[in-house]
Amino acid sequence: MLPRYSAVMLRTMSRPVVQGARRTFSRDRAAAVWMNAGRWQLTSECAARTVRLHHYYCPILAMIQSRNMSLFGSFLDGAWNKVDKKRIAEVGAEVAAAEWIMRCGGSVKWSNHAKWVTDYNQLGMGSGPNTKIEAIDASNACINSDGFAYLEGLKDVRMVKFHKTAHIDNKALSLLADYLGSGLVTLEVTSCGNVGDWGLKELARFKNLKELHLGDLPGVKNPAECVKHLKSQLPQCSITYDGL
Repeated sequence: MLPRYSAVMLRTMSRPVVQGARRTFSRDRAAAVWMNAGRWQLTSECAARTVRLHHYYCPILAMIQSRNMSLFGSFLDGAWNKVDKKRIAEVGAEVAAAEWIMRCGGSVKWSNHAKWVTDYNQLGMGSGPNTKIEAIDASNACINSDGFAYLEGLKDVRMVKFHKTAHIDNKALSLLADYLGSGLVTLEVTSCGNVGDWGLKELARFKNLKELHLGDLPGVKNPAECVKHLKSQLPQCSITYDGL
């Protein structure tokens, strides 16, 4: 539920700006919220890295950008990570997963496509009926374990990067192993404060992993022991931990 005062603030969205003017808000995560059929709804367009609002100024976006509304930010994080099974059935697992990652501020790389897709509005470029996600960069993204069900059925993901991904925790890494454990080749988990020793040891389930980069994980109490355990379970993998 949105806070009570949100309705008052959202009504100001109808305030016009100078004719012909554009307001551009660039942020890893941006939101466009408006009234539709008597309800406040989030739409897929709210996930664009760059949101252009023609002729309107939305103070909600400014508040999110300045991070002065942590409650509203938490609401959006939850909304963007909610799994939409209807959407998965409509567009397929690959596109639905890409939409989720992009909504949350991450980027994807399609198979047989050289460039990373970082703009939500260009999500269709490089994708096709036989195109699969082969890499995910969730740096600074707001993805959390609630949305990891989007990864179910993705068989071609070979690389995942979590850097300053605030909501990644032990449960998220365990779910990652559930969904991508058999195919992942390269994994980075750095500057993720909610990851602990148990979460790191779950990475031993990635039996085909070739490269693992770890570091700046304040929640890990005994990194040397964790690395030793991983090396014993993944002898084929090159494991690095910054500072060790």
